[in-house]
Order: sequence, then structure tokens, then C-alpha cells
Amino acid sequence: MNAIILAAGLGTRLRPLTDDRPKALVEVAGASMLQHLICKMKSAGFTHIVVNVHYMGEQIIEFLKRNDSFGIKIDVSDERDLLLDTGGGIARALRFFDNEKPVLVHNVDVISDVNLGEIYSLAEGCDTLLLVQKRSSSRMLYFDDNMSLTGWMNLKSGEKKSPFADFSPEKMAAYAFSGIHVINSAMARKMKEVEGAFPLIPFYLENAARMNIKATLFPDACRWVDAGTPEALERAADILKYINFK
Repeated sequence: MNAIILAAGLGTRLRPLTDDRPKALVEVAGASMLQHLICKMKSAGFTHIVVNVHYMGEQIIEFLKRNDSFGIKIDVSDERDLLLDTGGGIARALRFFDNEKPVLVHNVDVISDVNLGEIYSLAEGCDTLLLVQKRSSSRMLYFDDNMSLTGWMNLKSGEKKSPFADFSPEKMAAYAFSGIHVINSAMARKMKEVEGAFPLIPFYLENAARMNIKATLFPDACRWVDAGTPEALERAADILKYINFK
């Protein structure tokens, strides 16, 4: 199974912890966020991982070498010269895979006890499967009765984006993106056609009318946290107590 870990972010929300290291190497519960996620993926059966790097990327490269890539195949997608945003970063990382199997994409600062293997298997039959949540967020994704992506809205500014002229947020189900999704081969080919930096969600919205972009709800029994702030690290450490992997 294939996976991408998005680890190229600047980590500004985690300062001062990221003054001397990339966000991926900030430690929680005795190990870096990157190590926890690699080990979780390995335990779930993932055999090829691509990690993208930018800010202090040489530290991540050295970390992987020092740990012999934790015994699985790990490639580094190097964005140290130019940060490619979420969409562009994924598009470049996709080029490292030599098969057309689905690719799980996971933010490095998302800590959860969700079963990644199960999420990976659920993506069959759609071009992209987004793992979404019922939680408060200023930026929401909207879905129809079939859980197909229809639009996006910034609740603070009122800005809306949708490829559908009749898009009405009040008639749709609103969910927050979890930072975990699965890309299938048709979407991977479409993303690799785009050059340079581009954001992920606008790309999905541009293609929502002609491609099958679905969502599945984050299981109620599972724990999740965006560990991108110092305040969230304690919650992340608590979640890691419930994850059994080596």
C-alpha cells in the first residue's frame, strides 16, 4: 500500500518548538510526530511512503537515514527550493510511485487512532475519498446526499466556492476535513498534469463536477487532534496511549 506524509509545512503555529526543527520532528509522547505516523502506517501494512520536506528538510532526511527508514521503503520529495503548497506537494510526491494503486495522504501533524488500512480500503470506486468530521471549523466542506463534494465555505468571511451554479450551503451537509484522504489513479493522473504550486481544496472543487470526489465520516469512536499547536500536544500524547504499534 502507498502513502504520502505531508511534512513540508513551516510549523509557524508550533513556535517556539519549531525554531530549531521542522514540525514533523517535534516530539510528543517520547517520539517525533513523523516517527509515530511512519510506525502507524507500517503497522497498518503500508510498504511505500513518500515524505515531502521544505523547512529544515535536511533534518528530516538525516532522521530517516539515521533510522534506516524504519525498515520500509521511504522516498523524500524535496521541496527545499520551492514550497509547492498542498496540491503541488502531493502532485510531485505521486511521481515516486511506480504503480496505480491508491495513495493515502496524511498530514504529519494529525494524530488519531483511526484505522488507516480501513480508510484505504474504503476508497475503491471513487477518485478521491476525503475523511471528514462533525466538528467546528471556520472552513467547511459541503456534500450532497450521496456524500459527493459540492462546495466549500469560509464561515467567517462568507466566501463560497463551488463548481455548481445552484450551490446552496444550507441544503448540504457540512463537514470539516480531517487532513486524511485517499487518491485513486485517475485523480493522481489529473494532479500530475498541474505544474508548480497549487492548493489542494480548490483543485478538488474545480474537479468536483466531473470527477467522483466522495467523503466518509470519521468514526465516532476514534480520537483525533490537529497537533499543530503547542496546546494540542498534550491531547495528542493522550491519543497515542491508545495506539498499539512498534
